[in-house]
Amino acid sequence: MSTYALHHNEKYFPDPFKFRPERWLTDQPGMADRKAVAPFLVGSRFCVGKAMAYLEMRLVIAKTLWHFDFERTSGRLGKVGSIKPPGAYRDGGDDEYLLRDIVVSAHDGPYLVFKPRETLG
Repeated sequence: MSTYALHHNEKYFPDPFKFRPERWLTDQPGMADRKAVAPFLVGSRFCVGKAMAYLEMRLVIAKTLWHFDFERTSGRLGKVGSIKPPGAYRDGGDDEYLLRDIVVSAHDGPYLVFKPRETLG
């Protein structure tokens, strides 16, 4: 299947030839149908850069965690996206967040403050 043809099909992507990057952000009417998103494909015609893209993502996350300490921001922003799941096996306080995993994860919160580490070792 042609990824270009799929991603430009009006059945799945309203106004497919308009530059609308917000179409990938939410599951609201008029947004992209996430079931039709196939950025890397599978099988014999998969993206040869997939492994490199994943490697770079892991490297960025690892370097960020190595060079910075982080904590939840104070005030209302620090509580954005926190949930208390019904019937959870534990309290489910402010440290649990609702995640929606499709091709990439989407979430609301937490908002973090990153502070450079003084010592790296």
